Amino acid sequence: QATMREPASITARAFTNPPSIMTSTNKPEWRRMQQPAANGHGNARSLAGFYNGLLDGSLLEADMLNELTREHSLGQDKTLLTSTRLGLGCMLDQPAEPNATFGLGPKAFGHPGAGGCVGFADPDYDVAFGFVTNTLGPYILMDPRAQKLVGVLRECLQ
Repeated sequence: QATMREPASITARAFTNPPSIMTSTNKPEWRRMQQPAANGHGNARSLAGFYNGLLDGSLLEADMLNELTREHSLGQDKTLLTSTRLGLGCMLDQPAEPNATFGLGPKAFGHPGAGGCVGFADPDYDVAFGFVTNTLGPYILMDPRAQKLVGVLRECLQ
């Protein structure tokens, strides 16, 4: 498998475009840049609030949310080099994949972000979750720290 150590690989090209993507995320230039796939700014509360808005119908009607959370793709991601299960603009839970499960139930949907941040919602539990960090970690998909917090959340919900 190709990795970040191979400059011509899809993975390396994705994570070094622009070249400063791995080193400049806290700089004003990065915050001003318009790059929707990799440039969201917020705190854990706002991230969870976004997913709560999806759950409560204030952001999308039910039929659109159903389409968003329907499986549209399943398989090996050639960029992330791991299995992914995708809806429209979101990742869907993969309970059998330790690095790709949000940790509540199979209907959970959301998206991990660079370095360990994650936001998701679970309609079965009627809960939204946000986790952010102030550093970029080496995690692909789910940060183990976020997964531990979700484990505590799961215990509280049961």
